[in-house]
Amino acid sequence: MENISHQLKTPVTSMMIMADLLQTAAPDKQEEFIHNIQTSLNRMEWLVGTLLKMAKLDADAITFDMEKVSVRALLEAALKPLAILLEIKNQTTDLRNDLELYCDKRWMSEALTNLIKNASEHSGDHTCITIDCGENPIYQWISVTDMGKGIRKEEIARLFTRFEGSGNTSGYGIGLPLALAIVRRHNGDIDVDCGKEGSGATFTIKLYK
Repeated sequence: MENISHQLKTPVTSMMIMADLLQTAAPDKQEEFIHNIQTSLNRMEWLVGTLLKMAKLDADAITFDMEKVSVRALLEAALKPLAILLEIKNQTTDLRNDLELYCDKRWMSEALTNLIKNASEHSGDHTCITIDCGENPIYQWISVTDMGKGIRKEEIARLFTRFEGSGNTSGYGIGLPLALAIVRRHNGDIDVDCGKEGSGATFTIKLYK
Protein backbone atom coordinates (compact mmCIF):
# COMPACT_ATOMS: atom_id res chain seq x y z
CA MET A 1 0.00 0.00 0.00
CA GLU A 2 2.97 2.32 0.57
CA ASN A 3 3.71 2.12 -3.16
CA ILE A 4 0.11 3.15 -3.96
CA SER A 5 0.26 6.09 -1.53
CA HIS A 6 3.48 7.32 -3.12
CA GLN A 7 2.13 7.02 -6.68
CA LEU A 8 -1.11 8.74 -5.69
CA LYS A 9 0.72 11.69 -4.14
CA THR A 10 2.82 12.20 -7.29
CA PRO A 11 -0.04 13.10 -9.69
CA VAL A 12 -1.78 15.16 -6.98
CA THR A 13 1.37 17.25 -6.49
CA SER A 14 1.83 17.62 -10.25
CA MET A 15 -1.77 18.75 -10.71
CA MET A 16 -1.45 21.34 -7.93
CA ILE A 17 1.70 22.77 -9.54
CA MET A 18 0.13 22.87 -13.01
CA ALA A 19 -3.06 24.45 -11.63
CA ASP A 20 -0.99 27.20 -9.95
CA LEU A 21 0.88 27.91 -13.20
CA LEU A 22 -2.15 27.66 -15.48
CA GLN A 23 -3.28 31.32 -15.40
CA THR A 24 0.14 32.78 -16.16
CA ALA A 25 1.31 30.16 -18.65
CA ALA A 26 1.48 30.68 -22.41
CA PRO A 27 -1.53 29.40 -24.39
CA ASP A 28 0.32 26.32 -25.69
CA LYS A 29 1.46 25.49 -22.16
CA GLN A 30 -2.08 25.98 -20.82
CA GLU A 31 -3.34 23.37 -23.29
CA GLU A 32 -0.57 20.99 -22.24
CA PHE A 33 -1.30 21.52 -18.52
CA ILE A 34 -5.05 20.95 -19.01
CA HIS A 35 -4.35 17.74 -20.93
CA ASN A 36 -1.96 16.50 -18.21
CA ILE A 37 -4.41 17.36 -15.43
CA GLN A 38 -7.20 15.50 -17.23
CA THR A 39 -4.96 12.45 -17.68
CA SER A 40 -3.99 12.47 -13.99
CA LEU A 41 -7.62 12.80 -12.90
CA ASN A 42 -8.61 9.85 -15.08
CA ARG A 43 -5.84 7.74 -13.57
CA MET A 44 -6.87 8.66 -10.02
CA GLU A 45 -10.54 7.95 -10.75
CA TRP A 46 -9.61 4.52 -12.12
CA LEU A 47 -7.39 3.79 -9.11
CA VAL A 48 -9.99 4.68 -6.50
CA GLY A 49 -12.71 2.75 -8.34
CA THR A 50 -10.50 -0.32 -8.70
CA LEU A 51 -9.55 -0.34 -5.01
CA LEU A 52 -13.24 -0.14 -4.03
CA LYS A 53 -14.16 -3.01 -6.34
CA MET A 54 -11.31 -5.12 -4.97
CA ALA A 55 -12.46 -4.41 -1.40
CA LYS A 56 -16.00 -5.55 -2.27
CA LEU A 57 -14.69 -8.81 -3.71
CA ASP A 58 -12.47 -9.38 -0.66
CA ALA A 59 -15.44 -8.83 1.64
CA ASP A 60 -17.58 -11.23 -0.43
CA ALA A 61 -20.09 -8.38 -0.75
CA ILE A 62 -20.88 -9.06 -4.40
CA THR A 63 -23.81 -11.02 -5.81
CA PHE A 64 -23.22 -11.82 -9.46
CA ASP A 65 -26.14 -11.38 -11.87
CA MET A 66 -25.47 -14.25 -14.27
CA GLU A 67 -26.83 -14.05 -17.81
CA LYS A 68 -25.96 -14.95 -21.39
CA VAL A 69 -23.97 -12.16 -22.98
CA SER A 70 -21.92 -11.92 -26.17
CA VAL A 71 -18.20 -11.17 -26.15
CA ARG A 72 -18.95 -8.24 -28.47
CA ALA A 73 -21.27 -6.73 -25.84
CA LEU A 74 -18.65 -7.31 -23.14
CA LEU A 75 -16.03 -5.60 -25.30
CA GLU A 76 -18.24 -2.58 -25.96
CA ALA A 77 -18.77 -2.14 -22.22
CA ALA A 78 -15.09 -2.77 -21.46
CA LEU A 79 -13.87 -0.12 -23.91
CA LYS A 80 -15.98 2.77 -22.58
CA PRO A 81 -13.70 3.66 -19.62
CA LEU A 82 -10.64 3.25 -21.88
CA ALA A 83 -11.75 5.63 -24.65
CA ILE A 84 -9.45 8.49 -23.62
CA LEU A 85 -6.43 6.22 -23.05
CA LEU A 86 -6.80 4.57 -26.46
CA GLU A 87 -7.39 7.91 -28.17
CA ILE A 88 -4.28 9.45 -26.64
CA LYS A 89 -2.15 6.55 -27.92
CA ASN A 90 -4.05 6.24 -31.22
CA GLN A 91 -4.71 2.57 -30.51
CA THR A 92 -7.50 0.40 -31.87
CA THR A 93 -8.99 -3.00 -30.98
CA ASP A 94 -9.89 -5.87 -33.28
CA LEU A 95 -12.44 -8.51 -32.26
CA ARG A 96 -11.75 -11.63 -34.33
CA ASN A 97 -14.76 -13.75 -33.30
CA ASP A 98 -17.89 -13.62 -31.16
CA LEU A 99 -19.37 -16.01 -28.63
CA GLU A 100 -22.06 -16.12 -25.95
CA LEU A 101 -20.85 -16.51 -22.36
CA TYR A 102 -22.75 -17.10 -19.14
CA CYS A 103 -21.42 -14.47 -16.74
CA ASP A 104 -22.11 -11.24 -14.87
CA LYS A 105 -21.82 -8.67 -17.66
CA ARG A 106 -20.74 -5.75 -15.46
CA TRP A 107 -18.03 -7.63 -13.63
CA MET A 108 -16.72 -9.64 -16.57
CA SER A 109 -16.47 -6.47 -18.66
CA GLU A 110 -14.50 -4.98 -15.73
CA ALA A 111 -12.06 -7.89 -15.94
CA LEU A 112 -11.77 -7.38 -19.69
CA THR A 113 -11.24 -3.63 -19.21
CA ASN A 114 -8.22 -4.33 -17.01
CA LEU A 115 -6.71 -6.79 -19.47
CA ILE A 116 -7.13 -4.32 -22.35
CA LYS A 117 -5.75 -1.48 -20.22
CA ASN A 118 -2.69 -3.60 -19.46
CA ALA A 119 -2.31 -4.39 -23.18
CA SER A 120 -2.59 -0.69 -24.05
CA GLU A 121 0.05 0.32 -21.52
CA HIS A 122 2.51 -2.23 -22.94
CA SER A 123 1.84 -1.47 -26.60
CA GLY A 124 3.18 1.44 -28.59
CA ASP A 125 1.25 4.25 -30.21
CA HIS A 126 -0.70 3.49 -33.41
CA THR A 127 -1.00 -0.22 -32.60
CA CYS A 128 -3.92 -2.65 -32.56
CA ILE A 129 -4.93 -4.81 -29.58
CA THR A 130 -6.41 -8.13 -30.69
CA ILE A 131 -9.35 -9.74 -28.87
CA ASP A 132 -10.35 -13.27 -29.76
CA CYS A 133 -12.65 -15.92 -28.26
CA GLY A 134 -13.73 -19.51 -28.66
CA GLU A 135 -14.62 -22.68 -26.80
CA ASN A 136 -13.78 -26.35 -26.42
CA PRO A 137 -15.37 -29.19 -24.44
CA ILE A 138 -13.75 -27.94 -21.21
CA TYR A 139 -14.00 -24.15 -21.24
CA GLN A 140 -14.90 -20.96 -23.12
CA TRP A 141 -12.20 -18.36 -23.55
CA ILE A 142 -11.47 -14.72 -24.37
CA SER A 143 -7.93 -13.63 -25.23
CA VAL A 144 -6.30 -10.20 -25.32
CA THR A 145 -3.03 -9.85 -27.25
CA ASP A 146 -0.89 -6.72 -27.01
CA MET A 147 1.84 -5.40 -29.32
CA GLY A 148 4.50 -5.14 -26.66
CA LYS A 149 7.84 -6.86 -26.15
CA GLY A 150 6.45 -9.95 -24.47
CA ILE A 151 6.92 -11.09 -20.87
CA ARG A 152 9.64 -13.17 -19.25
CA LYS A 153 8.28 -16.41 -17.75
CA GLU A 154 9.70 -15.57 -14.33
CA GLU A 155 7.61 -12.38 -14.28
CA ILE A 156 4.22 -14.08 -14.72
CA ALA A 157 3.62 -14.89 -11.03
CA ARG A 158 4.27 -11.27 -10.02
CA LEU A 159 1.78 -9.94 -12.58
CA PHE A 160 -1.12 -11.10 -10.40
CA THR A 161 0.43 -10.11 -7.06
CA ARG A 162 -1.23 -6.95 -5.77
CA PHE A 163 0.84 -3.75 -5.86
CA GLU A 164 3.86 -5.60 -7.28
CA GLY A 165 2.98 -6.80 -10.75
CA SER A 166 3.20 -3.63 -12.80
CA GLY A 167 6.37 -3.22 -14.80
CA ASN A 168 5.03 0.04 -16.20
CA THR A 169 5.82 3.33 -14.47
CA SER A 170 2.21 4.46 -14.86
CA GLY A 171 0.78 1.24 -13.41
CA TYR A 172 -0.23 0.38 -9.85
CA GLY A 173 -0.16 -3.42 -9.90
CA ILE A 174 -3.87 -3.88 -9.10
CA GLY A 175 -5.66 -4.16 -12.46
CA LEU A 176 -4.55 -7.70 -13.26
CA PRO A 177 -5.14 -9.03 -9.69
CA LEU A 178 -8.66 -7.58 -9.84
CA ALA A 179 -9.28 -9.25 -13.22
CA LEU A 180 -8.07 -12.58 -11.84
CA ALA A 181 -10.27 -12.28 -8.73
CA ILE A 182 -13.34 -11.62 -10.90
CA VAL A 183 -12.61 -14.51 -13.25
CA ARG A 184 -12.01 -16.94 -10.39
CA ARG A 185 -15.36 -15.98 -8.90
CA HIS A 186 -16.78 -17.14 -12.24
CA ASN A 187 -15.12 -20.57 -11.86
CA GLY A 188 -12.35 -19.57 -14.24
CA ASP A 189 -8.70 -18.63 -14.52
CA ILE A 190 -6.35 -16.43 -16.56
CA ASP A 191 -3.47 -17.92 -18.56
CA VAL A 192 -0.54 -15.93 -19.90
CA ASP A 193 1.36 -16.64 -23.12
CA CYS A 194 4.64 -14.76 -22.85
CA GLY A 195 4.80 -14.00 -26.56
CA LYS A 196 7.82 -13.15 -28.65
CA GLU A 197 9.56 -9.96 -29.66
CA GLY A 198 7.19 -7.98 -31.86
CA SER A 199 4.17 -10.20 -31.24
CA GLY A 200 3.38 -9.28 -27.64
CA ALA A 201 1.88 -11.26 -24.79
CA THR A 202 -1.56 -12.89 -24.71
CA PHE A 203 -3.79 -13.00 -21.63
CA THR A 204 -6.59 -15.57 -21.87
CA ILE A 205 -9.67 -15.71 -19.66
CA LYS A 206 -10.87 -19.31 -19.30
CA LEU A 207 -14.38 -19.97 -18.01
CA TYR A 208 -14.80 -23.66 -17.23
CA LYS A 209 -18.04 -25.37 -18.20
